[in-house]
Amino acid sequence: MQSSSIRNLSQHLFWIALSAFIAWMPFYNNGVFFSRGHAHIDLVLLILLSFYLVFRIISWFVDKPSTGEKPLYVHLSWFDVAFAVYVILYLLSLFYAASLPLAVEGALDALALIFPFALMRNYGHFSLASTYLLCALGISSIGINAIGFANGWGQLLFPSAITLSPSLQVSSVFQYHNTYASFVTAIGLGLMAYCALSPRWIMLRAFFTGMAALDFAGLLLSDSRGALLFFVIVLICLLIGLKTQEGSQVARSRFLLFFAAAWVGAGLSYTLLRSAILHQDVGNGWVAFVIGIVLPFFLVLAFSVPFRDYTSVLLSAKKTLPVITIVYMIGILGIAAMKSKSFLHKIHSYHVHQLSVIQRFIFWRDGLRIFAYNPISGKGYGAWAAMFERVESYPYYSTQVHSFFMDTLMNIGILGICALLFVLWPLLRTVIAPWRTILETDVSIAGRRALSVMALMLFAHSLMDWDFAFLSMEFLFFLGVGSAFSLRSHLSGQGFSVPLHGWLMRTATTITCLLCLAGLYQSAQTVHAENLVRNANATLSGEGRINLYAEAVHIVPYNTTYLTDEANAFLANGSSQQNLQQAISILQKTLHFDPYNATVQSQLATIAFEDRQYSLAYEAAARAFRNAPFFPSNVSLAINAATIDGMQKAPSNPSVARQRLVAALSLYQQYQKNLSIVQHLPPYLPPMQPYVLDSFTFDSLATAELGIGNNQMAIQFAAKELTNSDKHTRDVAKMITLIAQQGGLPALQNPTVLAFVKERQNLHSSYALLTNLRFLMP
Repeated sequence: MQSSSIRNLSQHLFWIALSAFIAWMPFYNNGVFFSRGHAHIDLVLLILLSFYLVFRIISWFVDKPSTGEKPLYVHLSWFDVAFAVYVILYLLSLFYAASLPLAVEGALDALALIFPFALMRNYGHFSLASTYLLCALGISSIGINAIGFANGWGQLLFPSAITLSPSLQVSSVFQYHNTYASFVTAIGLGLMAYCALSPRWIMLRAFFTGMAALDFAGLLLSDSRGALLFFVIVLICLLIGLKTQEGSQVARSRFLLFFAAAWVGAGLSYTLLRSAILHQDVGNGWVAFVIGIVLPFFLVLAFSVPFRDYTSVLLSAKKTLPVITIVYMIGILGIAAMKSKSFLHKIHSYHVHQLSVIQRFIFWRDGLRIFAYNPISGKGYGAWAAMFERVESYPYYSTQVHSFFMDTLMNIGILGICALLFVLWPLLRTVIAPWRTILETDVSIAGRRALSVMALMLFAHSLMDWDFAFLSMEFLFFLGVGSAFSLRSHLSGQGFSVPLHGWLMRTATTITCLLCLAGLYQSAQTVHAENLVRNANATLSGEGRINLYAEAVHIVPYNTTYLTDEANAFLANGSSQQNLQQAISILQKTLHFDPYNATVQSQLATIAFEDRQYSLAYEAAARAFRNAPFFPSNVSLAINAATIDGMQKAPSNPSVARQRLVAALSLYQQYQKNLSIVQHLPPYLPPMQPYVLDSFTFDSLATAELGIGNNQMAIQFAAKELTNSDKHTRDVAKMITLIAQQGGLPALQNPTVLAFVKERQNLHSSYALLTNLRFLMP
């Protein structure tokens, strides 16, 4: 008896501690702006998962079943297999990823996310587990809302937590208003679902209603139209699936009453909070914040406590639901009449030519081009971030494709999408068409159904935004997915069962444990390397900084950020040839792990150009142009390097030199095609930057035309630089024009040309290089 009580107490303490950890996650980690937090969350989750798996394996050797004892079986389904495939695909992508550093991050995430899924899948049935989790998430949302709102009147300051211009948008700790809106909406709907599905603990449900009201006020203050749209869609799905043993009418009536109380508080709180933010009114701001929680709390108590003995009778009455529905319709029509201008303005602002709307469709279309590189199993985690510049339709910059579905398609291909859809099915069934076995009014079942509602809202909004780039959001999604799986495990006769102590379970668990331990080691190394880099950034000494970066690279050799930091440290230590060559060697190593990284390729080309390695500069710049064709500096550098390399090679290898000059002109033709795209963009799609070639590029093109004998084209290109503000560029253009007018390459020794060069000392080195082109004459 005593051991049972201790075990029960330990279970409660475990779930309370875990709930506190989950509540803390969004404050520390959002996975985008604070990558350090991302690595630490992975580390914590992998520690927990590895500890559990090691404990499970040890228990098999300690707790051996007695002879003749009936073996224990674990019931699995093909949906569990689909989740395993989803994780395995991210691990396999390490061998063919577009970017190894990003793929490692994705593999660690996939391993870490086994923890929330497996936790709820196997142990979510514990009586108060989901209730603790919902309490923690609700309290977490209070803190997140407080930070977002208070930043509006100058308190609890957090970077980018709120935007006041051109419109008021609350973002809180997520620093992105759409993700914040998705988070608070999901929590609010989950709390409301719990209130409708669990008839116990009226004080707790009243508190949940108050927290949901504040979340809904946050949704309105976020100004996120997408979150509002999916809020309505998921709300309809929730109402369809609100069924219990008491009957769907009782559950829906209870939900609508609690929902009304929440929105009375949300509407009043929103109005007062908006006014307080716009007028920087601290006192009224906090009053409005408290009202958002307290008013719905007392409204629920006012309805529930006096009529406690009659609640079930009132809610089950045939006319109750129709009456509530009619009241809702009258209320909605009244609000619509009062706010018609605001609604029409909001609807009108959401049109296909709006930048944030049309860009999403462009991103998704370009994402299909990345998907085409490996449609079966994808290009690994971060495929979009690694390759979007290579496939973009016009000049834009976005490291997120704004769709979890498209991300999955690019990352792990058709196999991954099929696995994800299989994983989603129990979640959809739980919310929209719950199985009869989960209709009982049980606190645990109500909590897990509420977590499933929350997960569905998060997933729905992620279809058109990058919410799951925030690891904490993806964690909550898989927490809900695991909850749905645990509810589905009530079904019998579906799927298959395997012995708990059988070879299949032992093998699968051992392999998973080994993978998690490897991931744990790698995650710990990543955290250690991040600390070294942080110390390096705080070090003023050049040698000391180089040593710290080198140590970080030794620990995490594939991290392109650390490698480029090390290369930059060498360059900052002086532009000696040794330092330049060290930087070139490091950047070449970087491209081995991240071959589509145009930024590194461009930097390599620039350093090689400075080190007079023009052939390497051309090759690197040309690759940078292929991987980022709408960055004009890449093509300018490639054209300049190709032309100079051609002039240098002309005496020793005229055929290769001619190829280089032709390549420079070919690059310009590709540039013109891209320029035509930019020039014909509609006004609602402004390019990221002017698509203009760098200074001196037309001199290089004129030189290339001169080298292959096209004198008139050389004159036309040189004419573009005759008015350049830079004297050297202008004089080179005049020199090429003069040579072309005098007959081309045979005129290199023309007295007029020689006199022109002699008068301008800044042309001597350029003319000496230009004379190499005489070896190209037939």
